[in-house]
Amino acid sequence: MTEKTKYRITNEIKNDRLWKVKEIFQGTIRSNAYDKETYLEYAKFLYHHQKDYLEAGKYFILTDTEEDTYLKAINIFLSRHPSGAFVHHFPRQFKKTTSNKYPKNLIIALDKQNLAKKKLESISEKYQKESTLIYSKYRISKKEKYLTKIFLFSFLFIFLVGVISIIEFIINLF
Repeated sequence: MTEKTKYRITNEIKNDRLWKVKEIFQGTIRSNAYDKETYLEYAKFLYHHQKDYLEAGKYFILTDTEEDTYLKAINIFLSRHPSGAFVHHFPRQFKKTTSNKYPKNLIIALDKQNLAKKKLESISEKYQKESTLIYSKYRISKKEKYLTKIFLFSFLFIFLVGVISIIEFIINLF
């Protein structure tokens, strides 16, 4: 997590705009590669400020924290998903992580639930095989968006000029 992001989060907490802090964390997690520090800070924020122990547990399991209170949040998260389906709730950027970078809390949970381990391995393999370019090929670049807007506004302008010309022509007939 960058210093600028940390400053923004601290500033929003001081201003008691917790909803904005949550948006900043979610955007950071969504747009950046897996970072244990970011996940830990977000989990602590959810735990202490939002009192969302289930969601906090989801992010604590993706860190190396050993604090008992945080381990209780992990247990709440795992108890909600006893079949091992919890791996589907992880952020996309984490799913791209190779198994040698998994945090120890997740490794412990996966060792207890073999089914979850297999699911996460298959998801991770999928992301390793498919390049992020596959996902980005459907995205429209800023240049394409700009050109599309110019085309639409030009078309609307020409259409309006045409309609006005037709109306003037009809009026001039009478």
